[in-house]
Amino acid sequence: MRRRWLVIGTLVCAVGGTAWALLPTLAPWWVLAHGSSPARRARAWAAIDPAAIGGRSVDLDRLALAGVDWHGLDLGRLHAIEADLAGADLQGAIANRTVLRGARLTGANLDYAQFAGADLAGIAFRDGSARETNLIGADLRGADLRGARLYFLRGAGCRLGGAQAAGVRLSNADLAGADLAGATAPRAQLVEAGLADATVATADLSLADLSGADLSRLRGERVNLRAAVLREADARGAVLSNADLSQADCSGTRFEDADLRRASFAGADLRGARLVGARLADVDLAGARFGMAAVRDTDRSEADIAEAVERTTDLAGCDLATCRGLVQAQLDAAQGDAATKLPPGLARPAHWR
Repeated sequence: MRRRWLVIGTLVCAVGGTAWALLPTLAPWWVLAHGSSPARRARAWAAIDPAAIGGRSVDLDRLALAGVDWHGLDLGRLHAIEADLAGADLQGAIANRTVLRGARLTGANLDYAQFAGADLAGIAFRDGSARETNLIGADLRGADLRGARLYFLRGAGCRLGGAQAAGVRLSNADLAGADLAGATAPRAQLVEAGLADATVATADLSLADLSGADLSRLRGERVNLRAAVLREADARGAVLSNADLSQADCSGTRFEDADLRRASFAGADLRGARLVGARLADVDLAGARFGMAAVRDTDRSEADIAEAVERTTDLAGCDLATCRGLVQAQLDAAQGDAATKLPPGLARPAHWR
């Protein structure tokens, strides 16, 4: 009996000693999980090696973590709601499905990071960088992205509704099927961006550069594209009813089968645009420029000029009967055919096929 109690006592001491030795390591994690005081949790975080986060569920809500270095880390199931992460380095970090709602990430580096399905609603990411970052399916509604650099972003299906994105740089970004409804993004750079099947209804994209962008099947009812650049963009099948495209550069843009009813192209450049099959009821064409696509001074070869001639504004089969502001000189500069319907008082040009 005495020997049995001796063995039990030895085991208790061994376990107790191990627990005591592990206390400095385990205590911070316990405080992060259960501590209510931000100050206590901040002290606990300072005692932890970030590389040990792994797949843990870590609560860093509302902590001051400006400038932290999480370069390449696996951030597991991190929660950092309304945390201050200004200037943080998260380059290459794995943060899929993390929750950073309302966090301050001003000037942070998210280049090449993985944030698929993450909750980033309402984050402040002004002047931040997210080159080639994976934001597929992420929630960025109401985020402040002003001046952010998001080149080659992978953001298919992400939600950007109501985001503040003036001057955001999204050239070559993949935003197929993304929701940008109500976003405010004047002067945004979206050169050759992929916006097929995306929603931009009521968004402000005035003065934005969408040159060469894929806008096919875009849903953009009442979108503001005033003075935007859509040169050579593909807007086939897009819904742009009631959209404001006044003063926009739509030279060479493909609008085949697009819904442009009640849209305004007043003063727009439609030289070389293709409108075959587009719905043009009540469209405002006052002052719009029709004709041959402009040839740049650097593209003066015979082949370039011949291609430009072929890309004269094409109105073949279009119903222009209810278009507003259309004048004879515009028709004379365009191409059409016998199926093109004209408003009363305008004549079919002799060169139309």
